[in-house]
Amino acid sequence: RGVQAGKQRHDFGAGLRIEIAGRFVRQQNRGPSCKSARDSHALLLRAGETRCRLLEAEGMLLGMERGARFEEAVVKLQRDDIVVFYTDGVTEREGETGELFGVARLEKAVIAHRHENPEALVTSTLAALDAFAGAKPHDDDLTIVVMKATE
Repeated sequence: RGVQAGKQRHDFGAGLRIEIAGRFVRQQNRGPSCKSARDSHALLLRAGETRCRLLEAEGMLLGMERGARFEEAVVKLQRDDIVVFYTDGVTEREGETGELFGVARLEKAVIAHRHENPEALVTSTLAALDAFAGAKPHDDDLTIVVMKATE
């Protein structure tokens, strides 16, 4: 499968640094593609909390589209807060029984690996996704981007 990965670190001053890691996994047997990110979503896991919160906004959260419309949403992050952006290819990945991976399994993977750096958290989440799917090939591209406030 085709995989593109990236990692960045941004220092915003005032003691806040955010680390970002992401991966795009291309569908099997297809070339590169871009799709509307209207099918993208985001989870917020606050430091010390045991549940993720779904972040919602009108327009696109992740992706590229000509004439895209973005709504500004402000979320104040504290040290060790995690934001996970993902496309529907993650939650709609089917297992061998036809069951979907879903948001609950994604949340469980994020919580289980919350102490990892963003790049490792992406890797661990993709491993959980692959373990769930077993030998069943995926038929949709998937993207996961993790941001973690580190200072």
